[in-house]
Amino acid sequence: SSLFGFGICQKLTLKLRDKERAINIVKGNKLDVSLAVGCDYLYPFPAFGVEEVTRDENTNALTITAYDVIYKANNYKVSDIELPKSYTIFTFAAAASSLLGIPIKLEGLTEAEFNTEYSNGANFEGTESVREALNDVAEATGTIYFVNNNWELVFKTLDISGDPVLAIDKSKYFTLSAKTNNTLTGITSATELGDNVTIGDSTGAHQYIRDNAFLENRNDISTLLENIFAKVNGLSMYQFNLKYRGNFLLECGDKISITTKDDEVINCYVLNDTITYNGGLVGTMKWTYNQAQGETASNPHNIGDAIKQTYARDD
Repeated sequence: SSLFGFGICQKLTLKLRDKERAINIVKGNKLDVSLAVGCDYLYPFPAFGVEEVTRDENTNALTITAYDVIYKANNYKVSDIELPKSYTIFTFAAAASSLLGIPIKLEGLTEAEFNTEYSNGANFEGTESVREALNDVAEATGTIYFVNNNWELVFKTLDISGDPVLAIDKSKYFTLSAKTNNTLTGITSATELGDNVTIGDSTGAHQYIRDNAFLENRNDISTLLENIFAKVNGLSMYQFNLKYRGNFLLECGDKISITTKDDEVINCYVLNDTITYNGGLVGTMKWTYNQAQGETASNPHNIGDAIKQTYARDD
């Protein structure tokens, strides 16, 4: 349901018929997906690390499950990241990217926008997973993140005002259901004690930010939220479910337009896309929004609840 502040990990499921039982693919191997055009090869995705291989002993079919490197971020803790005492959000994100073995790339924003300084470090305990920490980075900068086909960890601002990179009309899809345009009009940094800071209003979609290490224990939360809101204010997404002629060239976070049967043009983003190849390409793209899910936990209503939900971090 979030409109920003999350990562997209890409998954590959490969099915092979190994009649001679000669294929030896094991966990830890890397798989590249390529498209051949004449003598040229196009690699539209990052490399995928094999996580699981299963064999059907009756049919000799292999099913191989692999993920891009973001999957590994769940296996690392913030304490595994090498950081100086004082660092910026960019320094943290680059160090986390280095831990995963890939470079960082900023798309639609500059390094200066990541330069909020933390003289004693952000409010991490060290036990948080690197995946959780990357979500914090994306929330605090109004971005999403993913790994591109150049094997870079990309932090990207979704394009609000630009033209779509692809127009999908009625001749290019099989089925479409679309409802409810959700426009982001407000964000709130919420704490256990209820001392919330809100920028914008609740007339449209509203996003709550909780337990973000880059916002807690700071005196300039309002300024930081205003910086975030400047990037995401007016971000508009339709809820939709589309089955179409799959397109390998779309990248995570790309803005697309879809023409409905009533000739209405709706703008969407590539955030959840499944492409299947079985002699031809078929894609299923969707995005759903649950307004009630925005506020994941209610603030306490009395001092007793507040005490039960309070915790302290000693430096």
